[in-house]
Order: sequence, then C-alpha cells, then structure tokens
Amino acid sequence: MFAFLSPRIIAASWAIMLALQIDGFGVAQDATLNQRPKLLGTIKESDVTESSGLAISRGTPDAFWTHNDSGHKPDLFLLSTKGKTLAKCKLKKARNIDWEAMSSFQHAGEPWLMVADVGDNSLNRAKPKIYLLPEPTLSGKKKKKKSGQKLESDVSAIEFTYPDGAHNVEAAAVSPDGMSVWLIEKIYSNDLRPIQPGIYRLPLDVSDFDLKADERPKTDERAPRSAVRLADYPIRNVTGMSFSPDGRRLIVRNYLNAHFYTRNEGKTWAETVAGTKPTPIVLPLQSQGEAICFTADSKSVLITSEFKRSTIWKVDLPVE
Repeated sequence: MFAFLSPRIIAASWAIMLALQIDGFGVAQDATLNQRPKLLGTIKESDVTESSGLAISRGTPDAFWTHNDSGHKPDLFLLSTKGKTLAKCKLKKARNIDWEAMSSFQHAGEPWLMVADVGDNSLNRAKPKIYLLPEPTLSGKKKKKKSGQKLESDVSAIEFTYPDGAHNVEAAAVSPDGMSVWLIEKIYSNDLRPIQPGIYRLPLDVSDFDLKADERPKTDERAPRSAVRLADYPIRNVTGMSFSPDGRRLIVRNYLNAHFYTRNEGKTWAETVAGTKPTPIVLPLQSQGEAICFTADSKSVLITSEFKRSTIWKVDLPVE
C-alpha cells in the first residue's frame, strides 16, 4: 500500500497521524509521544523477502533476528540495526509451514529464541508449533562476506492446540519469566463475525529446553498441550507483539499502529491485559508491516515489513 513512499514522506505522514491518534475502539486520543520515528537502515539480505517476525538479540549488541513468512527455508537471520547481515542460522529438523513471529528471552540465565509456526489463514491446522533454541552466537573470526556467518542449531519443537478450535495467529512472544508463550489471534477487520480476538497463554516446561534428541520423546509421540484463553483483545488485524526485556511492557501492533500495556507493581500480566486498556502509539506507514520488537533498553521498538529491502524503523515510547 505504501511501498512507493519515501522515508521522508512516511515520517511526515507519521507526524500528521500523531496529531490525532485513533485507538482500536475508533476513539480519538491525545498524542502520548512527541519524538519522531528514526529510520535506522534497510535490510540488505537478499534472502529476507518477508520479514514476518522480529526479536532483539540478547547476545550481539545492536542486532536483531528475523525470519521469512510461510513457504521459505527454516532459517533465521541476524542483522545489525542498520540492516547488515551478520549471520544466517538453519534450524535443523524444522519446517517453515507458516512462521509468523519470534521472540528473544532468558532461560536459566542464558539467551534463547522462540519461533512461532502458528499462521493458519484457512483455520485448518490441528497442531500449530513452537520452536525453542539457544540464541546462536557468532564466532570470534571476522568475515567480510556480505552473507555473514553460516550457523546451524538444534531445536525443541512443541505442538499444541487451542481449547476452542483453530485460530489464525501472527503475534507471539515469550513472557518475561521465560515459562510461557503468549499468542494473540488475528481477526481481519472485514470479518463480520461478532467476536473479539483472543489472547492465549501456552505454558512451557523445563523439559522443553532439553535439545538432546536421544533423551526426549519426539514431537509426534507427545500429546499436544493446550493454550489457555486469558482475555479478549480489543483490536483486530494483530500482526506482532513483544514483551520488553525489563519485563514491564507488552506492545502489540497491527498494520497501521501499535498499542502497549504497562504492568504495575503487584499485578500479574494476566491481570494487566484483562483489566486495563492499552495505550496507542502511531507507527510509520509501512506496506504489510507485521513485525515488532523492543530494543535492548526497553525504551523503544523496532519495526520492519514483509517486503524485500524492508526499512528498519525505531520508535521511542513514552518515558514513565
């Protein structure tokens, strides 16, 4: 829709949209942010044609991970925030049926990644899947190749179901405690059914982080677990989400803007999403903008889109 617009025009349009924010309820709100978005760079990796998921790196400074959408190879790409390719990692024994999201998090003091194979436009997938893996690390050798370092990783695969039937999901993130995956259903704006998108929680087990294939049962031999519906989400067309590294914020985006929750002291995340209204944030205009993640300092978010040579934008959040 907006692929032809220059970054300067996009920034100007963002400023106009900021003057009158429209939240997911169709209600105009005062702007909560006065900083302009910053264009950091462009994804230069030719193999990244649909940046569908995004996760800040916990091991490499000023870098993030991304992946392609459905039908592509089971690869993750580590990119600098300016768009340079640092590494390409193949996930062994994984398959990209419809990868829609990813997340970085801490487990046992170490950085891990989650990849969500949860897209289901036809609502016919009986068992969507989550992949877990330790965040791959770069070797000490510096390479001048534009393609970056070549890496491989074993994964832990977790199949699951929803208690109320199949759902199309494009937003998923690991909770700050590292022991559950949160998912938000995508319902299109033109869907005439009188229903609200659901927020679901999939519990993780310590055994899920064991990558030793000879000591753990294969995925298809384990009974799939079920994700629990926590609350309704008030906005449709959800395409991405991310928990902040400091564990205090959750941001959710759609094609045009984003909304975030802040967890107050003494409240659980389940209580927060069920009992509070998210705060709107205007994003730069993007064609097929889907991915979002927090920066390492939890003060800003990065966004990309599902187009080749996608621009990388940084958007600051309100200071509390």
